[in-house]
Amino acid sequence: MKTLTSQEVKQALGEILDQLPPSQRHQVLDFARFLHQQALASPPGSGDTDELALSSEQAVQLRLVSADSLVGLTGLVSLGGDAITDTEALYHGDGCP
Repeated sequence: MKTLTSQEVKQALGEILDQLPPSQRHQVLDFARFLHQQALASPPGSGDTDELALSSEQAVQLRLVSADSLVGLTGLVSLGGDAITDTEALYHGDGCP
């Protein structure tokens, strides 16, 4: 992947932003603010490079699955429940699924 200059990045972002609907533009702005906040919180000198270098803790492994396989996960997790009751129901109270 070619390393872009700061100006090239700004131009490419501007072109992409112009093509996005307003709600997605706000998502990009929120993400940029998040990255900015991370940069302010990181130690000096750790963000001097434009290279993307992830530590092993930051690396994410993605696996592609078909949409059909995801349908079975629907309803598996519900929000707002009692964690203890949900855990006991999931493991039938004996620690075994």
